[in-house]
Amino acid sequence: MAVPEAVPGPNGTAGVEITRMTFDEFLAVGPRGLYKADRPVVIELPADVQGLGRDEVAERLAGMTVTLFTEPGDKNHPGRWETRDIKLREFFADERHLTATDTWHRVVSNIRSSPADVNAVIGFDAEEFFGYGDSLYAANLWISHRGVFTKNHFDEFENFNIALEGRKRFIIAPPGVRAYYPRSVLRGFGDKSNVVDLDDADLSRYPRLAAKLAQRRDFVLEPGHML
Repeated sequence: MAVPEAVPGPNGTAGVEITRMTFDEFLAVGPRGLYKADRPVVIELPADVQGLGRDEVAERLAGMTVTLFTEPGDKNHPGRWETRDIKLREFFADERHLTATDTWHRVVSNIRSSPADVNAVIGFDAEEFFGYGDSLYAANLWISHRGVFTKNHFDEFENFNIALEGRKRFIIAPPGVRAYYPRSVLRGFGDKSNVVDLDDADLSRYPRLAAKLAQRRDFVLEPGHML
């Protein structure tokens, strides 16, 4: 993989360009090779392994129970979201879930227990690529409307994110804890930072963050691409 070069970005710091690979290059190194390299990579999936779009997912999984996350459409809102279980068809049937700007809605369902659905949705054999039966913790299907924002956080596990429809911006910064000014574990924010928006970070208040921002990768994941 080529060494990324610094590129200008928000907050007056230089970020790092995301590394990109072809699908054949990914096959040559495999997931374990990427874990060993310890560097995020965007992989362009060829036409014969494209997954399902929104309408196809809605038709195939209409009766599936999903968890609806609802929260105020405010990046700086200090609280957590509210959740309730609904059917996927209910999510698509309610226009507020798809268009509301003052409230953010997203649904998630772990479809790991249905390998046929996993493979149909992503467009290839998850077992073959990721050792699905042995080590995959979850196969989470996320659906949200335009503009939904996720606060600065870390994931506990290595993961792959495949864009099926729509575009999603990612800001990925190097690992660490104290440099991100973590929020209270006791209050249920153990994976969240006090700096919720890396586009709007007050470096005079959070000076340790500057070095991390200089090393971030800021990019948009397009349909048919896998992070």
